[in-house]
Amino acid sequence: MAEIIKYDQPIRLIAIKPDFHRHNYIDQTYNKLKIEFWQFEITQTDKQLTFHIKNQEENTISSTIVPYPQEYILDEINVQTTLHILPRIPKAFEKLLDERHPSDKDLVLRIREKILSFDERMAEVSTKVITRYGYPQKNGSIPTTKMFAEFYSRPINEFYQLEFSLWLPIPNKRYISQNIYLKKTEKILTSTSIKENSKPSLFVLRNPDPKSYRHSESYSLNQYSKIYMLMTGRELTDQSLDGLIEIALADWQERLDSKTTT
Repeated sequence: MAEIIKYDQPIRLIAIKPDFHRHNYIDQTYNKLKIEFWQFEITQTDKQLTFHIKNQEENTISSTIVPYPQEYILDEINVQTTLHILPRIPKAFEKLLDERHPSDKDLVLRIREKILSFDERMAEVSTKVITRYGYPQKNGSIPTTKMFAEFYSRPINEFYQLEFSLWLPIPNKRYISQNIYLKKTEKILTSTSIKENSKPSLFVLRNPDPKSYRHSESYSLNQYSKIYMLMTGRELTDQSLDGLIEIALADWQERLDSKTTT
């Protein structure tokens, strides 16, 4: 090892990520340690993938051609496309999914990819039994007001039941008229089983704490579709779990953007 490591060279601290949040740059400025930020990306030109690393001044540190399976080649039209790279799945969440049926695991991973690919501000925070998605604070936690979704592994006897909740718009107690409702965003538990092409029932939870399961009201998907039309004037064309995720994503983005502009 002594032959490989050059102990006479200065130590450099380098953080390498696909992108950095503005808070990262603030931390870098006020940190007593000097930390370099390097960004990497994978681009495609014709049928060739290239891995690039650049420093903060956008100077290329290194680039190399990446070998890849033929099935991952993009269409010729999509040349110079930057590929979206998902963060590695948290170990606790991965372990939880490994204990489930392969079809359930595949569906959850597809939902995860849909969520994390939607907006670069979307973060994933995971513990042993809870995985949350939303916009994080500086300490890494996600406040309820900026939450998007949650997977919770609820213990039932010796079995763990995976539950999926979305923060969806529902009618406020106040309304403008009998046909126009004001909306608010609440944590909504979808039907207990996560199944593809299923039509989940929706349960409005009284408490956002994952251990709480008491709900104040519930809707069938058909009922929610009608209420959604009254709240937004838009039709819920996709009456499935995918359709609800699309609504929740749009609502989450709207909440975030409104906070940014105010």
